[in-house]
Amino acid sequence: MGEIIQLEAGDGHALDAYRADPDGKARGDVVVMQEAFGVNGHIRAVCDAYVASGYVTAAPAIYDRQQRGATFDYDEASWGLAREFRARVDYDHIMLDVASAIAALRIHGRVGIVGFCVGGSAAWLAACRLDVDDGPPRSNC
Repeated sequence: MGEIIQLEAGDGHALDAYRADPDGKARGDVVVMQEAFGVNGHIRAVCDAYVASGYVTAAPAIYDRQQRGATFDYDEASWGLAREFRARVDYDHIMLDVASAIAALRIHGRVGIVGFCVGGSAAWLAACRLDVDDGPPRSNC
């Protein structure tokens, strides 16, 4: 449903993001922050689910600063690698990456943010530090 686009953070760092757009007019925009396993099939499916509800989505690949395209499965071997990547994230850099995703979506209007695992922390921090609007409707809170 979506595609990989390239964003440029404020410090010049280029990173990938999964972006998906609904058919027709968008209801709003949502930055979807990855879990410890990267912008994998699950995070792309979360983006696609928001798209099905009418939202434009972008999921920035915050591990691209460590290794481009780093995604992990949910098996035992991947858990250790995912924990290593998560332990090395720099939230100041992540805020630059998130800001680039917000800017890419801002042309459509309001931008919300949601996150999972390490992305939940990043979403909370972004809501405190960056120009983020209300998030999308919560269906299972």
